[in-house]
Amino acid sequence: MPKLEEIQWCFKYSPWLQITIDLLLMSLFVLQHSWQNRKAVKEFLSNKGFRVFERLLYNLGSCLALQVLIQLWHPIPSWIVWEISTSVYPLAWWFFAITHIIAWLIIYGGCFVMDLTELLGAKQVFYSLQNWPDPLSLKSDGLRRFYSHMRHPSFCALTLLLLIHPTMQIDRLILAHVFLLYMILCTRVDDVDYCYQRRMLQRKERDLNCS
Repeated sequence: MPKLEEIQWCFKYSPWLQITIDLLLMSLFVLQHSWQNRKAVKEFLSNKGFRVFERLLYNLGSCLALQVLIQLWHPIPSWIVWEISTSVYPLAWWFFAITHIIAWLIIYGGCFVMDLTELLGAKQVFYSLQNWPDPLSLKSDGLRRFYSHMRHPSFCALTLLLLIHPTMQIDRLILAHVFLLYMILCTRVDDVDYCYQRRMLQRKERDLNCS
């Protein structure tokens, strides 16, 4: 029977065990994201009188799952896929810094463009307290259809944040691929959504040119 010290050593230093734990944590996050988004769960909340809190509870569950992932995550510094020394190559530091700043600005900007309070679920609660209609029902059919297919502010920016990094450890690379694969499989944006986005962009351009 293995000693306690051997078990602790294996838990702390075995890369394969750490990868397994990280994969389980990622699975927890993915399952939460998928389970709370199921139609049956939404109908259950609606039947129990919590329909107005649906989006709020979804974000709360996402935050909790993400915190569990962050707190219990096992980095694997011994397995490095690539490493670029930013102290040796100062231009590389600027490249990574500017790339990440732009990516975060795109994500934050996308949140506000997508109506941040509605995205978080706070607007639904406020409107309900005021006896106003669901804020999503006030949006156009095209936008509601797009939201039903894609609710994340930016897929490309998240890709940059996950993959453009000076030191790529194996755990970060796995995290990037799992999250990106999940987003690709779960995103259902189609030609109709693309045409809607294009029309809105053209309308904004006309409005800016006329102003």
